[in-house]
Amino acid sequence: MSLKLVRNDPFNVELLKQLFGNSQDIQLLWPEAKIPFARDEWSEKFNLNPDNISLLFQLGGKNIGHVALIRDPLKRLKICFVYLDPSYRGSGFAHEMLRKTESWVKKSKLADTLFLTVRTYNPKAFSLYTKNRFQKLYQEGTAVLMSKDIK
Repeated sequence: MSLKLVRNDPFNVELLKQLFGNSQDIQLLWPEAKIPFARDEWSEKFNLNPDNISLLFQLGGKNIGHVALIRDPLKRLKICFVYLDPSYRGSGFAHEMLRKTESWVKKSKLADTLFLTVRTYNPKAFSLYTKNRFQKLYQEGTAVLMSKDIK
């Protein structure tokens, strides 16, 4: 069964709360986030810039994954808040989520390059991004900035 990409528009913070129930996952998604999930904090993050996009991934009509596209202060399009329901991890769905996100960005002509930040204490995520041809640009503390040309 294939994943379906659905834009979370208008932005519905409740859908994220339903996905991000585990406090350990929230800390990996956004180390500075409040625990437990804080609706106002997440709403503010997405509503800061009208270019910020929340993408949901569905399997059989059920939301099982999420990817956000956030414009940073340098106007780069960054992949953030990549999440896959734990019961679907290790099944190839995270790779499919990245491929579908990349394809959607290209089709929408939002960017020629995607950026993301991964933490050194999240080796599974680092491996996922490396396998999907993201290149390390630099590291500052535990934060590793990576990019991928998608022209």
